[in-house]
Amino acid sequence: MESPTKTTGIGTKEQASLKPGTCEVVNTDIEEVGDKKARKAVFFVKHPDKQEPVKMSSVVVMRKRKDKKEILTLGTWANLDEDGLIQKDSPLAMLLTHYGAKNLTEMINKKVETEQGNDNFLAIKAY
Repeated sequence: MESPTKTTGIGTKEQASLKPGTCEVVNTDIEEVGDKKARKAVFFVKHPDKQEPVKMSSVVVMRKRKDKKEILTLGTWANLDEDGLIQKDSPLAMLLTHYGAKNLTEMINKKVETEQGNDNFLAIKAY
């Protein structure tokens, strides 16, 4: 593929997107993101429509606010509490709990459901 130049025009082809479905977690990691080096959990999943693993760092969760439920796409930020553990009720903790895992390593080889997140990218479903 060629590198873009200042005179490269806009294409006419849609980017191929993966369909939601069941995937298997093949690896996990924690990456630093942005200038502040915020830590985010990353899940490498085997998608049935793609040969190489897909990198995911978003989760779709259901939260109850007062008397209504809302479905949100959130980042898997690896924020720790004062004991050095993943913050309870964080999106990452909700994902781990939903799949019966206590930490990122326990997610390896687990089957997870994916769905289209608010940003039109696939995210791991945890509700």
